Amino acid sequence: MTHTQLAEHYVQLSDNPNKIVSLVNALPNEKCAILSASHAANDNIKDTLKQIRPDYNLDNITWLVYNQSSGWRDKTLFRDMHVYIHNSVLDDMSINHAKAINDVYGKVNPNKF
Repeated sequence: MTHTQLAEHYVQLSDNPNKIVSLVNALPNEKCAILSASHAANDNIKDTLKQIRPDYNLDNITWLVYNQSSGWRDKTLFRDMHVYIHNSVLDDMSINHAKAINDVYGKVNPNKF
């Protein structure tokens, strides 16, 4: 198992629906944004939100996807709202961080040069 595969394995082990419930319960009754790793994750959050907090105004939420071409930065810049980060983004960051550390500081791959 490589260092990146191990990080992915850790993420899979900690995948838990209670994380979405915690996110939904933390949302304020005011304008905010949710940043997730995919549109499918946003749909899952919406479904959970409708079940747990049926009176919540979905118009309060700006739905964002964390990738380079999604424009999430422009949609949050200079806005007076908090950005709630879904665990899928934090998981991706952890995996990418493990890879980046090893790319810079890990064992040198002789095929790199």
